[in-house]
Amino acid sequence: MCSMEDPLTRLAGLDPAGMPPAALVEELTAACRYADRLAGEVLRLLGALDAAGGAEVVGCASTGQFARQFLRMLPGHAGQAVATARELRGLEDTAQALQDGQISADHAVVIAHASQRLGAEHMADAEPILREAAAGGASPSDVRRLGEMIRYRADADGAQRDAARQHDRRYLWISELLDGSWRVDGTLDPASGLAVKTAVDAFARRAGAADGRTPRQRRADGLAGVCQAALDAGVLPPRHEVRPHVNLVVEQTTLAGEPGAAPATSGYGTHLVGGAARGVACDATVSTITVDARGLPLNVGRAVRVITSALRRAVEVRDRGCRWPGCDQPAIWCTPHHIRHWAHGGHTRVDNLLLLCWAHHIGFVHTKQWRITGHPDRAIRVTSPDGLVTLTGHPPSRPAEAAVAS
Repeated sequence: MCSMEDPLTRLAGLDPAGMPPAALVEELTAACRYADRLAGEVLRLLGALDAAGGAEVVGCASTGQFARQFLRMLPGHAGQAVATARELRGLEDTAQALQDGQISADHAVVIAHASQRLGAEHMADAEPILREAAAGGASPSDVRRLGEMIRYRADADGAQRDAARQHDRRYLWISELLDGSWRVDGTLDPASGLAVKTAVDAFARRAGAADGRTPRQRRADGLAGVCQAALDAGVLPPRHEVRPHVNLVVEQTTLAGEPGAAPATSGYGTHLVGGAARGVACDATVSTITVDARGLPLNVGRAVRVITSALRRAVEVRDRGCRWPGCDQPAIWCTPHHIRHWAHGGHTRVDNLLLLCWAHHIGFVHTKQWRITGHPDRAIRVTSPDGLVTLTGHPPSRPAEAAVAS
């Protein structure tokens, strides 16, 4: 019987529901240290099995297949475990530090990865530096960055080749799913990833204490906000000699929110329900198209900008940024919103407009149906659809203050 069973048996006997937070922190930290030591032993045994070709004994073609089939690891995790175990065979001090609980399993992974990139010659000097940093409290991310710095200084040409390979591996998929939502999947090189993360993070900040969005929801809204800001600014290169913009075909009944109205349709064939369609139409160029009984166009009216540039500037001067209580997004990242939509007879003038960022304009007002009341020249109030939460905003040009009432 493994001698490590006793600590595990003791942990299994604890009742976390009845423990104070300080005790939970202590026990959780100890449990993770125990898990790291156990991971060290697993990697030591896995490395020995790999060196002996032992996977063949149970009919596996490789150690990776053995890890997937018998150790029940995911393919990516299995490959990483085998690679780490192989490197640790030549990094005895790092392997011992892991088995002693001085460093974490993640520390061992990044040190092993650095060894792969540096090679035995440079790793002889780099290993003690990385191991001591890990044992001294540096996070695995910090140790990884330290390894990259050593790699660059030791072999600048090799690091440049790595960067070129990273750039060549870049890809981005944007695909529409069966339910009309979109999936984004991709890999970016370091420079591109940094640019995207910086831009998204700028739009993904929490909008006050009442912002209940999860971090991943805020990042999704942030990406949409970045793209909308670029479209609004007109800085994207032309396509078919026209600046890129979102095109929607939408019935008047849909904009008016009448029951049974058809969804709006984009140039890609994507359908937007009434709320989202009204959000896009808040600040848009509108052309009226008359159709016959079969839906075929009879006449196309002149395109008219709902909100003129001069009117937008006036609203920006007054509001300075998003008027949603607690939000601090600047005016350049916001869209003028009709308090009473023009499709419902609302006037397109300063006293019926206020600035909202993408997340609050599309996500909260038009999709979730939060209600805005009050005059935009003074403090406004926003109320949740169920009426249980009301946020009071600030008058224009005054520091943002928000109050929550239930």
